[in-house]
Amino acid sequence: MACAYSKWLVLVPTLLCLALVVGLWRKRRAWQQLGDASAGVWHNGRWLTLVKMGMLFGAALLLGITLVGPQWGRTEVPAPPVAGRDIFIVLDVSRSMLAEDVEPNRLGRAKSDILDLASTLERRGGQRIGLVVFADRAVQVCPLTRDFRAFSEELTRISLDGLRVRGSANAYDGTQLAAALQRVNQSIRDEFASCTDVLIFSDGGDMAHDTLDLADQLGQRGVTIHTVGLGNPTQASPIPISGQGPLTYQGEVVRTRLEEEVLRTIAAKAGGKYHAVTTGFLSADQMLDTLFTQRPKQDRQDTEKHWIGIPRFQWFLAPAVTLLLLELLLGPWRARTNTERSPRYFGWVRRRTTVQGGTHS
Repeated sequence: MACAYSKWLVLVPTLLCLALVVGLWRKRRAWQQLGDASAGVWHNGRWLTLVKMGMLFGAALLLGITLVGPQWGRTEVPAPPVAGRDIFIVLDVSRSMLAEDVEPNRLGRAKSDILDLASTLERRGGQRIGLVVFADRAVQVCPLTRDFRAFSEELTRISLDGLRVRGSANAYDGTQLAAALQRVNQSIRDEFASCTDVLIFSDGGDMAHDTLDLADQLGQRGVTIHTVGLGNPTQASPIPISGQGPLTYQGEVVRTRLEEEVLRTIAAKAGGKYHAVTTGFLSADQMLDTLFTQRPKQDRQDTEKHWIGIPRFQWFLAPAVTLLLLELLLGPWRARTNTERSPRYFGWVRRRTTVQGGTHS
């Protein structure tokens, strides 16, 4: 995994290089103060000094890359068993959800509340989430997954027109919640049923007998159904159609209101609760506390593929250590010219050094 402070680690070789350059400049200046002969000594050792400096700089650069944690290539690893619950979000995208008694409209508010729930679920960890949408038909657009990013992307693209692209172009307006519950029922494995919750976001409007029968069937399997009501329950609102004005039927403006009794009945059939959001806001934490307080969790092996990057730091660490060892093996360099080997010249250099140091023998 890449280091969280990798952007600062790139400064390490830069600062080391700067320190080496400054040290080299100060060393050369010191030799020049000893006189021309000593400057010749500096000249003879300059290339070895540059080689050693290059080795240190290269080693620092390679160590900086090592600390960043380079990775390329991927390998699949088995996922550990996870304890959690499965949550199916069932979202109503019928035309009545376009009513604007909730800002920006019922569907927009439902999407916002579901995104908040998904974000909170992801922070808590251990849960899987799926998405089924319905109007006059039902489609499972996201199977149970821990990939909350994929779930959110699917959710943001959902609309009634998008739903109809998946099915018949001659579909009619309506709310077929029974079809959505049937999709959920088919997707739940028996061993996970007691650890599965269904959250229905709707404005009601469907009291068909098969809907209640399916809710009762899910409850008998151990699935809990919670319902969330969106809209004004006391005052009906028109349904705006983009570019056409309000929806009409036989010359009359169609109006809709939240039908809470439908949602209460469905929740009661499956041991859940009805949450009356109406025209307000849904508290994600409160909703999840209702779902998970003293509720059983299922230990399960995740069947999704998990991929991790392959660490490649050793490819940089090994040459960095090699460069450091070579730099140490070269050791400190001491140059001698032919004239320096002469005792008289050596004494002259020694005498001059002593005088410049302020000590007189």
